[in-house]
Amino acid sequence: MSVQPLLTTSTAPAHERVAYWGDLVQRSFGRLRSRTYGDERFHGEIRRYQLGELRLCRLEASRHAVERTSGAGGLSDPGDLKMVVQRRGCSVFEQGGRRALLAPGSWSVYDTTQSYTVSNPEDVLQYVLLLPRSRILDGTAALRDLQVDFPDVAMGS
Repeated sequence: MSVQPLLTTSTAPAHERVAYWGDLVQRSFGRLRSRTYGDERFHGEIRRYQLGELRLCRLEASRHAVERTSGAGGLSDPGDLKMVVQRRGCSVFEQGGRRALLAPGSWSVYDTTQSYTVSNPEDVLQYVLLLPRSRILDGTAALRDLQVDFPDVAMGS
């Protein structure tokens, strides 16, 4: 597993932190628009790990929101399935007419090739696992169409 350098707004001058955060988010998660609710004391950091094709990030930040529109992809952004585990704070994930509220200990999975919004109205700590979409869906057009068959498991008495 390779550990990549810590990405943090603390290295940027205070008046540049919001724009710098937007750059850090794009560098870590692809083409997203970020906003920080006008928080002048915004702070955020992302620690990234790479294990083969899997990417894991630890994101800790002041309140903020990110948005992706489906036309925001590109050659360098083939799309991932993103699993977010909420550790602190609450977040609202919206995609395809669905909405999920994440509280500490809950998680969500969504497709980064589709438009989505993540609102973090308070400080958050999240673990984000990025899985290559093409490897997981294996020809299935959409995450909602993915069916997993588990073999019957005999329960002992």
